[in-house]
Amino acid sequence: MNRNESEIGDVGPRGRRLAALALLALAPVWGYNWVVMKVGLRYSQPFTFSALRTFFGAVILFIVLAILRRPLRPRALGLTTVLGLLQTTGFVGLAMWALESGGAAKTSILIYTMPFWLLLMAWLVLGERLGKMQWAAVALASPG
Repeated sequence: MNRNESEIGDVGPRGRRLAALALLALAPVWGYNWVVMKVGLRYSQPFTFSALRTFFGAVILFIVLAILRRPLRPRALGLTTVLGLLQTTGFVGLAMWALESGGAAKTSILIYTMPFWLLLMAWLVLGERLGKMQWAAVALASPG
């Protein structure tokens, strides 16, 4: 085992406290992010705003891939394209459109309840059943 693997596996009490602090800081940042995006939509159309958000994120990811010397071409190009269109273009674009026409609170609640809607659709459409660990995850996520 090299040095990086041992550091990742053993974070220690200080690392756990920092991780918990980062998680606590993340909640208000994510929550307030919707207000910032609502203000940003005053100066841009929803799909233009979405394109700018994802474009700069993609540029940063490409830079990281180049630094790490990883290939830029995904293994499954067709599937990656379909998922990119549905997830990035659809989800981000439609979320910004909803944010433009509705309030930040309503839009964020709708977006953050998506995993629960997905569970319901998986049960109805695919016939999936939740196991004990999945029900535990639902119980932990519900108060949020």
